[in-house]
Amino acid sequence: MSDEERLERALHAHASTVTPTPDWDDVEQRAEELRRRRLRRRAGFTAVGLAAAIVLVVALIPLLNGDERTTVAVTAPSTTTTGPTTTTEPTTTTTPSTTTTTVPLPLARPQNAIWPFTSGASFRDPSQAALSFARDYLGMPAPVVESTALSARVVEVRARSDRPSVTSVTVAESGGNWYVTGARTRNIDLVSPEPGKRVHSPVRVTGTSTAFEAQVNWEVREEGAGAGRKLGEGFFMGGSNGQFGPFDAQLAFTTPSRPSGTIVLFTRSAEDGSVVEATVVPVAFG
Repeated sequence: MSDEERLERALHAHASTVTPTPDWDDVEQRAEELRRRRLRRRAGFTAVGLAAAIVLVVALIPLLNGDERTTVAVTAPSTTTTGPTTTTEPTTTTTPSTTTTTVPLPLARPQNAIWPFTSGASFRDPSQAALSFARDYLGMPAPVVESTALSARVVEVRARSDRPSVTSVTVAESGGNWYVTGARTRNIDLVSPEPGKRVHSPVRVTGTSTAFEAQVNWEVREEGAGAGRKLGEGFFMGGSNGQFGPFDAQLAFTTPSRPSGTIVLFTRSAEDGSVVEATVVPVAFG
């Protein structure tokens, strides 16, 4: 083996034990790529979190109420990169306040209600409604309740505690209030017209009655007219002294200003002329 060959083999043996110097440019390039991957991953997590927060706030908006306008602000966290700084402005969502107003409906009067008048007092007790009707509408001097039969919607009233005759006042309830819809007395049995019938002047009335000297008084009133206010008045004859007799009369009255009213038939006391008993029927005009 020549000296040159020995030298070349020795150099090869020495080179195999030496670690080559690293390429720093390549190392820096690899490190930069790894750092960029980490930043992109972190930015992705931040975006997902921001989207979830926005969805949560939007879902909560319908549950927010108040007297004023409700403002919900969502602010994303700032993101820092090696490049230019990116700033996300707060996102503001405004929902107008919603106010619900409940308007109470007016209470409906029962059909053919006579008393109290629409602008009058209200009665929570049927007996009080019947007593007020007897006193203020019919003009009885000191009415008292004889009995109450709510199953039949009737309150029986005497014009005075010592008067023998009884007037049966029919009542109806609406919204907790009680109204008078008519009245009947056994001694004045009105057959026609029936309650709610449409009538005009002169209106024909038929039935049977018994009264002192056979005289039955009558009035035609329009809606809202109390005692002493009438479109027409007079009397007709029927039976007397406990004996019933038929009556058939024509009641003439002036033109009403309202669409409905009543026919009031009653007897008076021979002692003081006050109303003793009454039959009252609601009618329509036209």
